[in-house]
Amino acid sequence: MSFYFSINKMRPSSSSRPRYHRNQWLPPRVKGWNELVPGDTTNQWFYYNAQYGRAYAMTGGPQEVVHFKDVSVYFCRDLFWCVPYDATEHNIGDWRDDVPRAERAAYQSQGDAGQWQDWHLLSFAYDRDSNSSFVGIGHNGQTLCKQRADQHWVPEILPDIYHATVHTTDPRSGCLSGDLGLLMALLALSVSPATVRSAVESCIRSNGWLPFGGVRRSGCKCLGLAPPKSQSNNVLGIDQRGVVVRIWIPRNVPNGREVMRSYEFAQYGHIYR
Repeated sequence: MSFYFSINKMRPSSSSRPRYHRNQWLPPRVKGWNELVPGDTTNQWFYYNAQYGRAYAMTGGPQEVVHFKDVSVYFCRDLFWCVPYDATEHNIGDWRDDVPRAERAAYQSQGDAGQWQDWHLLSFAYDRDSNSSFVGIGHNGQTLCKQRADQHWVPEILPDIYHATVHTTDPRSGCLSGDLGLLMALLALSVSPATVRSAVESCIRSNGWLPFGGVRRSGCKCLGLAPPKSQSNNVLGIDQRGVVVRIWIPRNVPNGREVMRSYEFAQYGHIYR
């Protein structure tokens, strides 16, 4: 099925207050403390053309579309922090104890945004029959189920802590599907901001997404480039780097949402193989 999407750059605003838990940085929760970053793919529309089995950047935006989903993701120190909505437009859960009860109740009635009390770590569900994984938010798995030595996309999009502890040679095992927004975010955060468009157009394919050819160092993805001298532990400024992925589907497609969910859950084949 064809669909439209955008991958906007996101960062903590200069007015945000740093949060830490056990020396681990946590993304901001207050509305306005996560902001879009202009340039590169921000406000760029992409179109996945199912007929040709690839994605490409558009000049302008689509017409007659229905919103499918949003996902916001930050990367910091090997970890991906996620919420299933646009973090630049919402508070993250019940973000402050001194919010008046009426205001808090009104906010929590707004749907998915009110159900998530804080940022969640990237996680996985497993299909034990195929030994494959489904990426998402709120699953029980912390690593891939299994992986193969020939799956070069694994070290490109995922730091070592997310890699499977069990390896296999079975070509049917070790695949990855799941939340389409999260998979796009992983792809985008595996390359430099200036390279996201090229990665999208090169990697997203109907017969399985392809590796881009980058090399990861010290848990950060950096396309094989040495870190700047001023950033010995922050390759290409990737720590606290974020993206907001938004996905739309054509309005005239019957049962469009169900078809997209079937795509996410590998009914047409796994996304990463």
